[in-house]
Amino acid sequence: MKGRGIELGFQGTIYSSEQFSVDLFAGASYLWEQVTDMGGAPPIKVGGSYPRYRNFIIEGYAPGAHFGAKLLPTDANHLPIDFNGDGQPDSRDEVLAYLATLTPEDLINASNGQVNMPSSVGLVLLADEDGDGDLLDHYLGKPTPDWQGSFGATIRFLRNFRLYTAFEFKAGNYYVNNLTFAFRQANAVIGRNLPWSAEVVRDYATGGVDANGNPMNDPQVRLRALERWLNEVLALAPFSGLDTIKPADFLRWRELSLTYDVPRSQLQRLWGIDRLSFTLGVRNLALWTRYDGPDPEVNAVGRGSGSQLDQNYLDGVDAFGFVMPRRVTFTVRFGF
Repeated sequence: MKGRGIELGFQGTIYSSEQFSVDLFAGASYLWEQVTDMGGAPPIKVGGSYPRYRNFIIEGYAPGAHFGAKLLPTDANHLPIDFNGDGQPDSRDEVLAYLATLTPEDLINASNGQVNMPSSVGLVLLADEDGDGDLLDHYLGKPTPDWQGSFGATIRFLRNFRLYTAFEFKAGNYYVNNLTFAFRQANAVIGRNLPWSAEVVRDYATGGVDANGNPMNDPQVRLRALERWLNEVLALAPFSGLDTIKPADFLRWRELSLTYDVPRSQLQRLWGIDRLSFTLGVRNLALWTRYDGPDPEVNAVGRGSGSQLDQNYLDGVDAFGFVMPRRVTFTVRFGF
């Protein structure tokens, strides 16, 4: 494996007086890695045979890179769907004509009440860019960002008060496998309970509903729902990686705290204590990100000290973990 990087840092005081001072800090690191030689071994899938983990070790890519399914590219007048069975993308007019023939009774399974969404390979057309017959070998991004770092400030005022704040970020070719939402939006039994996925399934089944809740069977409504289904909702095997591996750049307001240092002149009567401070702090105040899952920082597994593949390369997998909690602390520090 080859790798290279650079780390940049800055720390300094931009203003200082007896009553007031401002110290700033900023740091960022860039990392590039690539697997260059596996000695003739085939690609290694991280996570064993579990199909929904899409991290691989493959020559020419970053370690743990995501690979999976992609929809067959089509022009604006066609969709990657094959209702007529000719193996080619149907035109919008063909799809509309087919959808106009459907009713909720045609689409809702009488035995379990589930909506029969298009969810089979062959009906949904997938890409095979290298022509090897493997529909799940398309590069979908890497789980480590090009850049990550932090910045913030410490402001001292009124002699004995300190305000500290810090932000952290990750950005640049950074992708996370959003399995938490994949199950909640695509699994017919335990999922489809996110607002947008429930809306898509409802509109596809009913063609929209009128003010009284009655199906309208509007093919245009079904078409819009079908497009959202293909491009936003459809996921999990046999479409592993499709609509789940998402850009995850983020900026998080990591910490804000206010500290009061008790003047030493007031400590002489406190049982020999020569320093005392009180701090009220908050961690994980806010998150700004284009990632659409629960939290881009959570991961399916932790890190260990051994050589297990999962603990070294199963990264960028948001799967059923708790989001980073907002934590409020009150701290008392003293010394003798």
